Amino acid sequence: MNSEITKNLLLSHTVLSKMFNFNLSNPGKYKGNELKYLKKVLKSENLSSLSGSWVGRLENNFCKTINSKFAIAMNSGTSTLHSILESLNLPEGGEVLIPALSVIMDSTVCFLSDLVPIYVDIDPNTFLMDPIDLRKKITRNSVAIITVSLYGNVPSMDQISEIAKENNIFLIEDNAQAIFASTGNKKVGDWGIASSWSFENTKHISCGEGGMVTTNKKDLAESIRKIGGHGFKNLRAEEGRVRLVDDIFQDPEYERHDILGWNYRMSEISAAVALAQLERAKELVAMRKYNANKLIEAIDSHKILIPQLIPENASCDYYTFSCLYNQEYSKGISWQEFRKLFKAKTGMGIYGAWQVQYKEPMIYNGAFKYRNKKLYDGLDYKNTKCENAEKVQRKIMQFKTNIRSKRLTDDIANKLNEIIKEVGI
Repeated sequence: MNSEITKNLLLSHTVLSKMFNFNLSNPGKYKGNELKYLKKVLKSENLSSLSGSWVGRLENNFCKTINSKFAIAMNSGTSTLHSILESLNLPEGGEVLIPALSVIMDSTVCFLSDLVPIYVDIDPNTFLMDPIDLRKKITRNSVAIITVSLYGNVPSMDQISEIAKENNIFLIEDNAQAIFASTGNKKVGDWGIASSWSFENTKHISCGEGGMVTTNKKDLAESIRKIGGHGFKNLRAEEGRVRLVDDIFQDPEYERHDILGWNYRMSEISAAVALAQLERAKELVAMRKYNANKLIEAIDSHKILIPQLIPENASCDYYTFSCLYNQEYSKGISWQEFRKLFKAKTGMGIYGAWQVQYKEPMIYNGAFKYRNKKLYDGLDYKNTKCENAEKVQRKIMQFKTNIRSKRLTDDIANKLNEIIKEVGI
């Protein structure tokens, strides 16, 4: 009976979409100075940050936007996290506490740094790191905490910061999915010793691939910049260019590298695009908030979808609008069937949450162990259990907020409301 209901609804929605062309176009995201800046970069023929200026402009403007003393641009939001961990000189085998529900990169950067990720359960309403479970999992081997502003929502940073201070361990912020979000009187980026940001294609500010580290610690900023820039000895906290004085740099006697580093630098092309996006950051975030609020109105008081809880003293940037799907309040319609109905009616999909990190094959099969066989040989995550994260992960529905047409948003919200009324009880 339930499958027959789904089949009939899917058929009617698909037919109507074709008849009346319900799917409105989503305007392009790159509508500012992106093309203008790109032309200037190409004309200069300096596409590398070794001698360029666009990366520097982006870093300076990002500092002003986030209110940070130092910013280091990189090629991804994974490179940023790895560089932070490497720069803190953490002891091999040190434990880094991370939320169980997050991207796998929060784990992989630990393995790349010879550290051990420890998974912390989440609050089932906010989907964010639970300070109570965090405190339980602190040990004498704990060296750092990485918080994640999941879907643009901010963790309980007051409590988490206090736990970090009590145990004399570093607090790092993964703000890949937020930029202006806040809790209390503090914005994201104000809490940790360093913060990681992402400019990947779907993020609030995007340039295809890219990222940024911010910190107020000069020595740490210099170390991060060197680690991300091949270990060039003349790199400084404030300056990412290498070829500053030709007479020195071109001399065969010149010694270039004084530490081990990787090539995590951002190109001038990426920086030019990201800079143009940064100029419109408030506008882009405001649009996402508008989209989320319209979807909240569409759900109204129906229990089939329960939005991610945003605490009263917090603001969310809505990287996505995320809900729990309660199948018990539907007419027997599964998560997958609801998504099919939504896609048939709107032309847009709904994203599920990533697997809880320790349930990814790379983790539970031990594929990471080759990085340091001696350290990781006895490490096994098969008995790891974060009950809230596992329960919530299966129910999460993420609706796109990266829509730049209010007319399209209103249309999607109306159709979501229609579907809820059709299949909800």
